[in-house]
Amino acid sequence: MSCQRALEQLIYTESPPRRDALVETKEVAIPREIHDKLQESLAASGSTSVDELAGRILRDWLTMREASSRGPPRKRITKADEKTVEERLKALGYV
Repeated sequence: MSCQRALEQLIYTESPPRRDALVETKEVAIPREIHDKLQESLAASGSTSVDELAGRILRDWLTMREASSRGPPRKRITKADEKTVEERLKALGYV
């Protein structure tokens, strides 16, 4: 996903910004061009700093990546589900 696309998705999400005040941080070097685009997007994103916005973008990207690697969630089939399917099949004449 491109930086611009990730930024657009973040800006238009309705979730409130995450403010983790007591989280240990590390510095990451980014190109000035990306920093400037993040700076321009602060007001629209609800973030108070480039660091906060970049952290949110990276956190959201990692969350999406982890979710896609697990695949879609699976629903357990209950006895009630089985009974419903069996009744439908009987009504259709398959059972």
